Amino acid sequence: RRTMAAETQNIFQIEALSLISKTKGLLQKLSVESAAELVISEVGDGNLNYIFQVKGNKNASLVVKKAPPYIRLVGESWPLPADRILFEKKYMEIANKCCPGCCPDVLAFDEKTYVVAMEDLSHMRVWRSDIAKGGEKLMVSDVGKDTGRYLAHVHFGTSDFSMGLEDRYKQISFFQKNLKLIETTLQVFFNDPFYEAPLNGWKKRSPNIANAVSKFQSSAPAKAMAYKLRDRFLNSTQALLHGDLHTGSIFVGGSSKDKKKKVAKAFDCEFAFCGPMGFDIGQLIGNIILGAFAQTLHVSEEKDAKRRSNYLIGEIKNLWHTYHSEFCKLFKGEKKLEGKKKVHTLFPGQSTSYVAKFLEGVWEDARGFAMLAVIRRIVTIADAPEMRVKDIKARGIVESKALRFAHDILLSESKLEDV
Repeated sequence: RRTMAAETQNIFQIEALSLISKTKGLLQKLSVESAAELVISEVGDGNLNYIFQVKGNKNASLVVKKAPPYIRLVGESWPLPADRILFEKKYMEIANKCCPGCCPDVLAFDEKTYVVAMEDLSHMRVWRSDIAKGGEKLMVSDVGKDTGRYLAHVHFGTSDFSMGLEDRYKQISFFQKNLKLIETTLQVFFNDPFYEAPLNGWKKRSPNIANAVSKFQSSAPAKAMAYKLRDRFLNSTQALLHGDLHTGSIFVGGSSKDKKKKVAKAFDCEFAFCGPMGFDIGQLIGNIILGAFAQTLHVSEEKDAKRRSNYLIGEIKNLWHTYHSEFCKLFKGEKKLEGKKKVHTLFPGQSTSYVAKFLEGVWEDARGFAMLAVIRRIVTIADAPEMRVKDIKARGIVESKALRFAHDILLSESKLEDV
């Protein structure tokens, strides 16, 4: 019932089934008496990890994720600690406490084999897949609002606005150990885009963007801004971050309890670390912007492509406006944070003028990180799937526009409305 060619995949499947068998209640949850009744198949994209869907009886299922000690897309030549999945598990647990239902529920974890079992969200769709198809499905309502609320609650709940000093420093200390993945992000965001790095893939994918790449790689002001943002990335520990939040790490669609209720959920959280709040926001915004640019590659009618692009830009505004609103309400005590009995305050009355100024700084960071996200996806390894079309010339035109846009905004002081 399980047919996979690679020996490593078979070993990892055995580890997955072993975790299910020895975890109390999981076989029952899957409506089976033994692991022999289960059907297991790989369902992941294969970039970093092995993802298996495990099905039992009565339509019961769950997902098991296995982290190999390398980046699967590249192979053993790019080692990556398998314990990254420990940080993913911990992030999902913390995030779901701050904002229930924002991530898959963790069901079981094996510290020896680095295998985690979690809620199966296969009834939902990866938002990036919808964006890459350019169809009506991409226009899911409330994605921006859902993600804005999720980020505001997790950021606020894991910051010194909400946590005591001892708990905050324990959290920072734990996630600092996710060093190799932080280092990987540092490389693809702040290093490789600005020179001819060995793993940069733009020449093979889209050689016609050479002029646009050359322009920003030779731009001293752009490099100075990248250094500034790099410093923020490395030295600001404002809150616990997802660390790799983009349109490909968000599920959209109906909830497991109510299929008609449209929701968005974040997944693939193994890059979690404590950093500047604007990095999560900016990385997601940058990837939405890429989707907006890409619509002309998938929709023949100009007005339809513009309508879809406008929808995506609208979701950026919804994301930020919701984030801003929710954060302010949490700060002022107008909303209660899940799982928190009290919010730590400096003064008896919270200063609304301070939080407004604080969020201006978060937006400034987010804007810069968003532009680096656009550049990184076009130039370095792991491109944006929505740009993958057979017409290389058309792709080059769109990606050149996106690079020029990112370069210009990176050096500007644009407000959200201007972007």
